[in-house]
Amino acid sequence: VPKSSLKTLAKSIIELKDKRILSRGKEIEKMKAEVQRKDEELGKLKNKISDMSKDVRIMENRVTESESCLRLTLQESERLESSLAEETHRNTKLKRDMAELAEEKNSIKT
Repeated sequence: VPKSSLKTLAKSIIELKDKRILSRGKEIEKMKAEVQRKDEELGKLKNKISDMSKDVRIMENRVTESESCLRLTLQESERLESSLAEETHRNTKLKRDMAELAEEKNSIKT
């Protein structure tokens, strides 16, 4: 086999390997770009999750505040209800006393 044929064959093999290496290099670069794009998407999603978590904490705080206000309102309502019952009882007693006084007054007149 002539040396020139071996050289040509060797050159062809080297060129083919170079093309494969370049092709793989391009594939690797595409993959790197895809990984970078996915990392950016992941970063955006993490930010959204963080924002949503903050919103949830804010809503939880509002719910807690509302529960506290409702508890206070309920306590005040119960206190007012108790006061109303006491005043109703006093009013009934006063009416009874007034009726008794009216009877006494009438009996004194007669």
